[in-house]
Amino acid sequence: MNKYGMKLSLIALAITAGTAGTAQASDSDFYGYGRAGLSTTADGGEQACYGNGAAGHFTGRLGDECDTYVEMGLNKTVYENDGQSYLVDTMISYQTADGAQRNDWQSVTQPDQPDSLGNIALRQFNLQASGIFDSIPEATLWAGKRFYQRKDVALLDLFYLNNSGYGIGLEGISMGAGELSLAWMNADHDSSTGKMNANGWRIVEQNKLDIRYGGLNVAGGVLDLAGIYGMVDLTDVQDNAGEGDDDGYFLTAELKHELLGGYNKIVLQYGADALGAAAWENASGSQLSAATMYQGDLKDSFRILDFGSINLSDNWELAYSALYQQASAVSSNAPNDTAERISVVVSPSYKWSEKTKTTLEIGYDDVQETDEFESIDLQKVVVAQEWTVPAGNNSTIRVYAGSFFGEQAETRRTGNSEGDDGNIRFGAQVVAAW
Repeated sequence: MNKYGMKLSLIALAITAGTAGTAQASDSDFYGYGRAGLSTTADGGEQACYGNGAAGHFTGRLGDECDTYVEMGLNKTVYENDGQSYLVDTMISYQTADGAQRNDWQSVTQPDQPDSLGNIALRQFNLQASGIFDSIPEATLWAGKRFYQRKDVALLDLFYLNNSGYGIGLEGISMGAGELSLAWMNADHDSSTGKMNANGWRIVEQNKLDIRYGGLNVAGGVLDLAGIYGMVDLTDVQDNAGEGDDDGYFLTAELKHELLGGYNKIVLQYGADALGAAAWENASGSQLSAATMYQGDLKDSFRILDFGSINLSDNWELAYSALYQQASAVSSNAPNDTAERISVVVSPSYKWSEKTKTTLEIGYDDVQETDEFESIDLQKVVVAQEWTVPAGNNSTIRVYAGSFFGEQAETRRTGNSEGDDGNIRFGAQVVAAW
């Protein structure tokens, strides 16, 4: 889709939403998120990034985002009457491709110019119907493609629970001391074996049952529980080809407390079998490992997270994250049969006024993968001056400077053939949410 097609699609969605309503339909809501920026380094060339996009930033994301990414959503309540409402929600996104340069023209239609390519994606399209069941008027029935009750550490851009995609569900059912949500999610993925037939790549269907029970008052905080059970739905041809038919499960418990004018969250997670990598990767719970590709694949994993944001005084704020995760390989013949990661990030900010602040972000990451014989570490120090929209909006213009150190930086090759260890980076970035 070119830029004109993208504009026409947005206009069509808006027109459709504006003409579909009946009784007491509300105005459309335009919302989104985006980031873009520029950078350079003391040794020449643009900065390297260690967790761009969906990989997560285990030393913190400040000064470590190289891509341009924008999400734009439109939703509209197309019917609202007598306690019932129907909401249509849509979203598209744009992201520069891996390795794309910061060119003025970033297209999706010029494969002969890969340095300027980007990707457009449909992220959400769903209908949410509330108050339609007399016995459970508080519940919402939904179907379509959706960001489904995602949970993340914003400091790391780490989505530790993200079972998004195509599905149908019933959420917000009052039950006992909490609320119950049920969903059936579906995700298709390329053949695990990499084999082809006359129709090209075989697609393996994956079905996931998602159960959430949350809002429980426990130990002075709020407890949320989530369980995902995943199943591979193979055709006879795929079964005979050895695509693998393992099921898997992924469990999450999150306890949130109010703390010093902010909050603290403690998260415990465990994944096993076809969801054995879920407590190790980002976008956790989104994909099953249907079949073992290599001996370093993960058979189980667990994660412990403690993160939050607190007010130390009227002017000082502190965002922080501490993570430990471990996983086991399916085969003892892997270079290392255990994977392990430790990540600690602290990000204090001093507010000069309601609109400006200075932020220092210090991060440490040490990771041992199953396909590596030794662990590799990374440290980061970045300082930023920020101009932020008042009244709690997260939209910010910032300038920053800093550096990365450690074995991951030593081996990173960019424009500087000596690696990135100690290389000073400078940059400016806008992050907007509306």
